[in-house]
Amino acid sequence: MPRRDRLLRLSTWRLALLQAGLETPEAVLAAPPDLRRRYRHCFGAIVPVAERRHPDVMLALFWPRPAHGVDWQAAILGGGASLERLLVVDRGPIVGAREPLLVSTYRIDDDGAGERKALRALVTTLRASA
Repeated sequence: MPRRDRLLRLSTWRLALLQAGLETPEAVLAAPPDLRRRYRHCFGAIVPVAERRHPDVMLALFWPRPAHGVDWQAAILGGGASLERLLVVDRGPIVGAREPLLVSTYRIDDDGAGERKALRALVTTLRASA
């Protein structure tokens, strides 16, 4: 995975996996051709990540589910060319008030230091909320 925007990419992949109903690395690897075609914009990149099974990445991609009450997302702050990102982890009902567990901003133009720190914070928060 390229160093820049890893969290934004993981967030996007996680949402695609949720929408596709693929809840485990095994489900990704065994996905039928029609799902692979439907999600071709990201599926080619997700498969090698699922094969590697890095524990922190698997936690971020597959653990938080709406049924667990914990959710996370990374987003671009500002316009599309912005280098600032927002990372949010929260808990609560799907509809209604949610408790913020982590709200953090980081930049992607600092040789990856901000993003690495944000990824560590994400993993620590997800583990603590499991």
